[in-house]
Amino acid sequence: MTPLKCSRCFTKFDRETEECWDCPKCGDMVHVNIFFAGETPDHKSILEEAQGLVHGDRNNDYGNPWEDYARTVDIFKVLMGEKKISDMTALDGIMFMVCVKLSREVNAPGRDNLVDLAGYAECYEWSKENV
Repeated sequence: MTPLKCSRCFTKFDRETEECWDCPKCGDMVHVNIFFAGETPDHKSILEEAQGLVHGDRNNDYGNPWEDYARTVDIFKVLMGEKKISDMTALDGIMFMVCVKLSREVNAPGRDNLVDLAGYAECYEWSKENV
């Protein structure tokens, strides 16, 4: 018997069935015998790992993705003012990442955000040499 697991919460089930069912933990559909290339029952695919993070830890840390990125874009718009997208440089890309971390710090303060902000500041300073 192949253990099955929910693709959202990764709850494992030991069931012999050929039918899909709803996971009692999260309500997502558990699909029978569907594995991606390179995946085994004990190894998550990249997609499964990403889904687990997006719907689990990252969602808990950063909040709803729509709200997180809407807040990020609002911060970036203020920072960029009237600057045209075609005039943006790699430095502006770094500043966008700073906005991502500021948005996340507003939502859920944490050391990771501050460390990343310091890292982006270092990248910005280092990259100024190329402008």
